[in-house]
Amino acid sequence: MQSYQHIMQVLKSVPYEHFSVRIMRIQPFIIPLRKTNGVLPICNIRLVTKKPSYLPLPPVNDKSLGAELKRRRLALEWTQHRCSKYFDVRKDSYQRWEWNQRIPTIEKRKRINEFLEFNFWDDGTNSLANRVVLYRIEHGITRAELELISNVSRSSIERLEKGQGSISNSIRFKIEMTIT
Repeated sequence: MQSYQHIMQVLKSVPYEHFSVRIMRIQPFIIPLRKTNGVLPICNIRLVTKKPSYLPLPPVNDKSLGAELKRRRLALEWTQHRCSKYFDVRKDSYQRWEWNQRIPTIEKRKRINEFLEFNFWDDGTNSLANRVVLYRIEHGITRAELELISNVSRSSIERLEKGQGSISNSIRFKIEMTIT
């Protein structure tokens, strides 16, 4: 009985803004005669804590995908686990998106736009590169699938989307005809 009173005294000395103590069942400790190897018997005490604060939010000037995902998740008061279920990915995959370590696949980007309530990948221009990315997101197709549809090589589509190198007029025409 003395061990129980000691534990309660220690718990009551901790400020209540950190947690509260709920005694589930008052039951004296029964210390067995054999050696316990440092393990205390079960004491039926539940510690109840406040919901942790996930602040601070990402900086306002941070417009990365990870920052936008985290802002929206916290506005909805969702956990990373719940977001991962929403996007049908593993939790560590979602965390990598939020930490800007990975970019979601094209199949997930449409769902991300619905979650964010705006099109993250739309840069506001009417450039061919932007229209190709938006077309692929809207239709959920990969570069390989667009290659088959447009008869333009995957590397040319990638160069166009990333703005690397020049694209011939014939390739531009084929892509324009495909996405319009």
